[in-house]
Amino acid sequence: MPDSLIIAKAVGIVVPAWLAGNIGAYSLVSAPAILTAVHKNNVSISHALQVWAHLYDAGHAQNPPIAFAAAASLGFCAWTTGDRRFWWSSAATIGIVPFTLLFMQKTLDRIFELARKADKEALATKEAEEAEKLLHRWVWHNGVRSLFPLVGSIITATAIFNYF
Repeated sequence: MPDSLIIAKAVGIVVPAWLAGNIGAYSLVSAPAILTAVHKNNVSISHALQVWAHLYDAGHAQNPPIAFAAAASLGFCAWTTGDRRFWWSSAATIGIVPFTLLFMQKTLDRIFELARKADKEALATKEAEEAEKLLHRWVWHNGVRSLFPLVGSIITATAIFNYF
């Protein structure tokens, strides 16, 4: 087996697993900590939105390119080996992008709209309540999104170790 295929397979199993953990951490740790600070430490929802927006921007800048790189590596594995599981793994890994566009974009747009407003003026009570609900919805959707690269990593493992 050529070294390039060994490296591509390693990338195909490790990078999507790492990506799943990275994305999932936003839903399991970061966003809940922000929401806890709102309730337990009197952090305003306006400040919470600003912190969340900075976290989101960091993840948005980092994660799609990593997903594309992993998907390309998996595409190389599929092309080289002819094993269709690598195509499925590639699709699952890059699935974070269409999932975001199809199921999360409306929520994201509204959160960012409220964050921009909160940067200039205090949010009305109704808007603050809406912002918190939207952040909770985002936590759920992002948690689901984190499963796509995890599934990709698992499919890659089945191909590498010839399970199923």
